[in-house]
Amino acid sequence: MASSNTIQSETAIRADIPLTEARRLFSDLYDMPNIIKMYELPSYSDRNFYVCVEPNTEYVLKIMSKIDSNLPYMQAIANLLLLVDSNNLPYKCSKPNISKNGNTVEMVSLSTDANSNGKHCVILLTYLPGKLLKDVYTGNTIDLTLLYQCGKDLAQFLTILKDYYDPGLEFRKGYIWDTVNLKMVGKYIPKIKDFIDPKDLELLEKYYGYFIEKIEPNLDKFHKCTIHSDLNEMNLLVNSDGKLIGIIDFTDTVYSYRIFELSNLTAYIMVHCYSEGSDPFQVGRHLIQGFLTKLQLSKSELDNLFTALTGRLILSAVMGYYYHSQEPTNDYLLNTPKPAINLLRHISEHEHSAIEEILFKPL
Repeated sequence: MASSNTIQSETAIRADIPLTEARRLFSDLYDMPNIIKMYELPSYSDRNFYVCVEPNTEYVLKIMSKIDSNLPYMQAIANLLLLVDSNNLPYKCSKPNISKNGNTVEMVSLSTDANSNGKHCVILLTYLPGKLLKDVYTGNTIDLTLLYQCGKDLAQFLTILKDYYDPGLEFRKGYIWDTVNLKMVGKYIPKIKDFIDPKDLELLEKYYGYFIEKIEPNLDKFHKCTIHSDLNEMNLLVNSDGKLIGIIDFTDTVYSYRIFELSNLTAYIMVHCYSEGSDPFQVGRHLIQGFLTKLQLSKSELDNLFTALTGRLILSAVMGYYYHSQEPTNDYLLNTPKPAINLLRHISEHEHSAIEEILFKPL
């Protein structure tokens, strides 16, 4: 994705490593049986490789971009994953594995990297079987009770993280993908004007202004804690019945504000379900109401949740289009921006107070 304080193109920050080199790196760093199968998984700025070793044990080899390869930060993430794993939740998070050197995170130089200065963080995570939520929650008959349970699960997850802090997390202070830093996105809105409809550009500017006006003055009233920060339909694993069984991809984790964990997830799931033909407001309602059964938000957080939600839509749309303009062959980068703008259009057709009335109506 991006560095803590700057934006660079995907090609400038991704590790330059072919599959053959990734296989060698895996064998050099980890004391594992023979590789049965290995292939690359889609990603933004890091490189993720699925690895299956004899007899049938599965892992994900994650190689961070140079600009995101901060050892204290990645160690903080590894410790967080171990903490979550120790709580015996009904769903799993990928667990870090120990290298031959006794480390959960390694720093390596890649001989194949075109820009040879600098090192990459490497971490080996257990592979979590399951289906991405986006592949199960399809069509306009999505079971809202599952989303209600998902909201409860998120609250339980956040309760575990509420007291977790590691100085390494300061690496993400000022991170553009932390919704609290939406002000940083403002300068990118004009840069995508050639890629979207002028009316959509105007819509983004309008809701961007709402966020800055309403959220910024209230930050001191929000509860701070460590959050995943990127819970979405592609980072949640479910079984064939739609029940949450796993949470993945913690490399956007930040010490930020609790409100954004719920608003981010709600925004992404609303986007996905709306694109599938479901009522996004009922989707959001069930997620939020499930969450509130397990973890109460303050009045200030509730009053600003809807605005925080639209802020995430802006962030995803603007940066998604901007990244794609830098790497036009990577259509993975368009997974969210187009649907995010579609939802923002739909939201703009309703009174905000009417939407909030739906979202906060008890079940």
